[in-house]
Amino acid sequence: VAHRMKGTRNFNEGSLSFLFLQFLKIETPAHCCPLDVKDSSVCVRGFIWVLWYNLAIVSILLGSPVGARGNRLLQQSLDLFRLVQSVVDPQPLSKHWLILKLSILNNEACVHNELAHSHQRLDRLIKM
Repeated sequence: VAHRMKGTRNFNEGSLSFLFLQFLKIETPAHCCPLDVKDSSVCVRGFIWVLWYNLAIVSILLGSPVGARGNRLLQQSLDLFRLVQSVVDPQPLSKHWLILKLSILNNEACVHNELAHSHQRLDRLIKM
């Protein structure tokens, strides 16, 4: 028999079962960042948004099950998704960018639902 602490949330409750939990992977050609590059941040800057996206998902996974104590992590996930959105929005529309945009909106809607932000949740659902 599973036991939950009082004030914690179950992942099967509410909207969290609707999260899009696909982590992003980076596949780069071997010549992208040669070892002799003086400024290794050149390659990192191009992919930092992937880390932000994955960290946002981790923040949701860690923050959601602990109830109100996890609200700070849930808010952090929204901040990270906003950063990713700023990179994704200007990109030309393609299947992959569209899936990413929809996953961000979906995950933001789930987090807003967890935080009882009904207006923001509805806004994300309408945008989808």
